[in-house]
Amino acid sequence: LHKGIAGSALQVYEFAKPLLKPDYETRVTGHSLGGAAAAIVLMLLKEDGFKLGQAITFGQPKMPNREGARKYRALPLLRFVNVKDPVPLLPPFELFAVLDEGPFQHFGPEVVLEDGANYHYFSDHQAQRLSVLSFWNNLKNLSLQDVPEHFISTYLIRIRQNLPAAPPGP
Repeated sequence: LHKGIAGSALQVYEFAKPLLKPDYETRVTGHSLGGAAAAIVLMLLKEDGFKLGQAITFGQPKMPNREGARKYRALPLLRFVNVKDPVPLLPPFELFAVLDEGPFQHFGPEVVLEDGANYHYFSDHQAQRLSVLSFWNNLKNLSLQDVPEHFISTYLIRIRQNLPAAPPGP
């Protein structure tokens, strides 16, 4: 795991674990660093035998290595990615590791949200292939405050655009 993200996740887990009931279904969610921490908390919950519900993350950076991604690929994790959000591409590929997909990877199905009411569902990580240049195109924006594609509000707008219209009232 990415050391910094693992530390954050462990703090959350240590706080939450005594409050959880093992016979209840536990669900986690998060955005950005919180999404990666939520995925790690999901791993810890599995290892401790908790019942797992659907976990959802938004704009989550990569955090397990290849072995971790393989081990936890069956967890109930669904990741939402805005097609131009650079954060899910972090840490970026190193040039020599392109064929190996780098030291950190994603696991679980992925919904890639495009502009407007368009999205793609993939059973595994595909955003890297669809928007590999977005990281480099947004590199000039060193502050995530300058990357609106990463805002949770942008994720929510795109998801709402993809919801079916409400049926007309009586």
